[in-house]
Amino acid sequence: MVRSVSDLISPAQAAARSGVSRWTIVRALKSNQIKGHRNNQGHWKIDSDSLSDWVKKQDVTAHSEHEHRAHVSTAHHDSIEAATLRVEVEMLRERIENDHVKAEEMVSELRSQIQKTESRERELRQEITELRRRSWVKPSWWP
Repeated sequence: MVRSVSDLISPAQAAARSGVSRWTIVRALKSNQIKGHRNNQGHWKIDSDSLSDWVKKQDVTAHSEHEHRAHVSTAHHDSIEAATLRVEVEMLRERIENDHVKAEEMVSELRSQIQKTESRERELRQEITELRRRSWVKPSWWP
């Protein structure tokens, strides 16, 4: 199939159409990713259909690379988040253990206070009973 001159474009025009730099177009030409040839003056002329195919392929490649980067980034983020959560869980476990020890100490102290209070209550009851016995006066009507 014979191409018309209007089907051939310069690297600058190709760059403008595809949204990439002129040097990216030249690299693609040199690596045979885009079909083109040099004219008598040594200037590149690019087949516009080949450029369209290359651009479509670049969009797919860029999209899949973006998805891969996003997946890797997500996996990396998940890994960091998991490590952070493991550290947080360990810190919470230590905190719970410390709180548990403190709670046991408080319970022990409260039991000791209760025993002291109960002991003091018994002593006071005995004193009251003794005082009542000593101060008891036999009523006159009592035989």
